[in-house]
Amino acid sequence: MKKVKHIVSFSGGKDSTCMLLKMIENNMQIDEIIFLDTGKEFESMYDHIKKVEKDIGRKITRLKSKECFEYYLYEHQVKKRITTWLKSKYNIKNKHELKKFLESCNYDELLIKLIKVSLENLYKEEKLIQNGYGWPSKGNRWCCQKFKKQQISSYVKKKYPSEDYKIIEYHGIAYDERNRSKKNKEKEIRYPLIEKWKITEKQALQYCYKRGYDWGGLYEIFDRVSCWCCPYKKINELMNLYIYYPDKWDKIKDMDKESFNEFKNKYSLQQLEERFNKEIKKEIEAVVKELRKVYIFNHEYWDDKLKEINENKDIQLKMKRINYNLDITVRKFNEDKRKIMYHLIEIILGQSNEFFNLLIKIYLLG
Repeated sequence: MKKVKHIVSFSGGKDSTCMLLKMIENNMQIDEIIFLDTGKEFESMYDHIKKVEKDIGRKITRLKSKECFEYYLYEHQVKKRITTWLKSKYNIKNKHELKKFLESCNYDELLIKLIKVSLENLYKEEKLIQNGYGWPSKGNRWCCQKFKKQQISSYVKKKYPSEDYKIIEYHGIAYDERNRSKKNKEKEIRYPLIEKWKITEKQALQYCYKRGYDWGGLYEIFDRVSCWCCPYKKINELMNLYIYYPDKWDKIKDMDKESFNEFKNKYSLQQLEERFNKEIKKEIEAVVKELRKVYIFNHEYWDDKLKEINENKDIQLKMKRINYNLDITVRKFNEDKRKIMYHLIEIILGQSNEFFNLLIKIYLLG
């Protein structure tokens, strides 16, 4: 009779953390906890995993690919699909054009078989080799395969041979995302948050907060805490990455230069930056407008309002991001013009601090 092993697949996010803690609270059997490390997690996530490990007093097994994300992104040699080759050879721009092209060819079964048989030669003759998978896309989520599925599969097969063990995996998917839960032919997967407790995403997050887990504020910035370079992030999450983690945004830009495809299908990173800068500037200008009203109509309230703005972490970070973008550009302005602008601001507002220095830059740039 096979031994049963209960393995928790632990991503470190709110749902898997909630699941793990509740399983321990309910004395459910756990034989191993596995964290699949992509190498692109936020530093706060690694800190969180260490904290969980310490708090529960159990080892969390960390699995990581031998090759890094960048290797698969733009170095690993990949055979292109035949459709990719056709698009390149016959200048086919999209799926619609490809479909029309294939229909016009009137391929019969024999020709299709010949294409399959000749595929290896085609790769060589037509140079159907590309460097890297490029950024993950809807039809090619290689990151999940390389860094998660392959890692846990090879580890479990080696440590728990199927002839001796039956494996039950536990995945943290919240009740309001139960459409993501899937049956697996190869292994048994259970979803306790759905099947046992019916816990939603919001409830899972609050549950973790109450137990002292806050991920360094990541869930106050992002809806989902995934890899920082994930192309599937929503636009508002990318904007927050741009504001709160400028170093990581710059790293994405560097990686994007090496990849054969763009980070986002519909927008270039430059277009996204322009969009973000407009939105940030608009928010700051709204603050300026409010400040002007306060100064003109209510001098007594001025100091309190100024203090409130200067202590607002969100505004300060957005100011920092604008500074990050504008410092070099502002240096191009005539020194006398800058001095005059500083002097005028000081006379009008009677203030000189980081916030107004930033406003000067915005005004100088129009």
